[in-house]
Amino acid sequence: MRFNSSADHCALSFFDGSLQIVSTMFGDVIHTIKDDEMIFPITSLTWKPTFDESTDSQKLLGACLNGSIIRWQYSMGATVEHISLNTENKFHAIDYSGDTRRFVVAGSKPYIEIYDEDRMTRVQTIGDRVDPAHTNKIFTCKFNPEAPNMLYSGSWDR
Repeated sequence: MRFNSSADHCALSFFDGSLQIVSTMFGDVIHTIKDDEMIFPITSLTWKPTFDESTDSQKLLGACLNGSIIRWQYSMGATVEHISLNTENKFHAIDYSGDTRRFVVAGSKPYIEIYDEDRMTRVQTIGDRVDPAHTNKIFTCKFNPEAPNMLYSGSWDR
């Protein structure tokens, strides 16, 4: 579950891979989203930071266990865009940078991937087999909202 920046919308993910967008003002389900590709749970959600709180400017990313992400924006209604990023990784965490140009994903592999959202290309990997970012799967990663080039991550490291 994740609230947008103005807390007037909430995104909820479910075990069957479905997603709901809910109005927090009245509790109404605005969209229920489920398609044939949504077979794995969406493990983490992040709203794109925005200064424009209009409904049309709302954009959401979700991390999936098949190495893909989903992207939703209000104009898409009850559909999502599926974007395959790294089929060797099972994503557990996702977050937008404060400058909104990039997002970070992390999961079953001990490295962190940063992507350019416009081009959907990986711009940086933190950690590798020789010098891993962590020694175990990564469960959370978060950009520092005050410093867009700094991020925090957490794992079951020893």
